[in-house]
Amino acid sequence: MEAAAEQLAAMHRVIVMPQVDELAKVEEKITVLTDELDELDTETKVAGWHNDANDLLDDLEKAGIDEKPRQEFQEEMKRIGWANTEKRKENWALVDGLYRSPAAYRLYLARLQSAVQGRMQELMLGELLNSGDEPIPPQYQDFVDKYYQVLSRRGDSAAPGGKKTDSPKQK
Repeated sequence: MEAAAEQLAAMHRVIVMPQVDELAKVEEKITVLTDELDELDTETKVAGWHNDANDLLDDLEKAGIDEKPRQEFQEEMKRIGWANTEKRKENWALVDGLYRSPAAYRLYLARLQSAVQGRMQELMLGELLNSGDEPIPPQYQDFVDKYYQVLSRRGDSAAPGGKKTDSPKQK
């Protein structure tokens, strides 16, 4: 029985950790898109940003992220003028040579990032429960350490015990 449990835990880990890796890549895309909002200096870059955001939505769907935050962000992009250049010009202010994105974009990106982090936590905590006292596989130790460091700095995630931590003011 013990040997079978160990094999099941190992099999579970083989399935879960690649999912966590993919979610980490998606989370990085969200961070990059958020950072790029401060660097858009041409209409072409604004249009390209929207294309990258659309690709992100596809990645989020493939990763199994809840449909509601994805759909809300997509609807907001359409409302602001994602595919309509004239509408987009109305909603993106040109200030000091840079286009300023609608404030709602940052909010929706933050929601998507929280959804990704939540899914990663579910997977990682489920893995911890299934593996009992087994150590983290060496190839994932740095990733797990970095992930928990990011979460502890942000303070906007569930603690390993499943309790919410107090959140500092959002940027």
